[in-house]
Amino acid sequence: NREKWHEKRDMLEEFLTAANVPKLANVPIQHITSMAKKLLNDNNVFVMICSIKIYGALAKGLRKNFSVPCKLIMPFLLPKLKDKKGPVIEETGKTLDKFVYCITPDDVLDDITQALNDKLGSYKIHVLGWLERYFEKDGPAKGLSTFKKLSSNYKKLLEDSSVEVRDRATKCLAKLQTIYGEEKLTSALGDIKSGKLGKINDMAENMNEDSNTSSSLPPPSSSRRRVQLGSGEYNSNSQSAIIEEDKQNTNRPGTSKGADSRK
Repeated sequence: NREKWHEKRDMLEEFLTAANVPKLANVPIQHITSMAKKLLNDNNVFVMICSIKIYGALAKGLRKNFSVPCKLIMPFLLPKLKDKKGPVIEETGKTLDKFVYCITPDDVLDDITQALNDKLGSYKIHVLGWLERYFEKDGPAKGLSTFKKLSSNYKKLLEDSSVEVRDRATKCLAKLQTIYGEEKLTSALGDIKSGKLGKINDMAENMNEDSNTSSSLPPPSSSRRRVQLGSGEYNSNSQSAIIEEDKQNTNRPGTSKGADSRK
């Protein structure tokens, strides 16, 4: 079994390395997608994650030529956001983000609607996160028609039994309001409780204020670099980590540039 697992690992890593290019040739890939689909439910987490990455690599490399496989695999890939393992959820989110090279949520509305009506709150939250990234990327020029088709799902989530789901839906709608504007958002949502709408408006206003404040701040000092890791989009349990690098550390006593002071 161990030898078989290593064979799978080596084969998948080799393929991912070869597929990591800006554009792939449009050749028959049914044997690849068939293999990747089978491995989506492999007992080994590493193999499962590699199969998810394969779909992402193909979507990015083939673009519109991969639209049909994207639609076909969505009922099997999207539920991976239910997984209890953080790395599986994270890689699924990344692959779904790459799927927008090939399709839009319009193409898989049934799968999205089914996911947003699932009983598992964390699943709905992750799906909302993916949709929010899609709408933010497309901006005001696109996406509004898709949101209108999903508006009833968002309204339903505002009344969800889980407070985490309600809060996430409110945050998503506030973000969409900053993209499309209050008038278009309220028109798409239709009748909505004034208390819910007021909370969305307040949150959207705070988001706009934060954005304006950030844009007016001076650039950071060249002597200090801040790198943010782990945005938490795919795993609700992950936390942001900030790494600060101060160049003055290189001048502290006992340390010379490019040398390790440890013995």
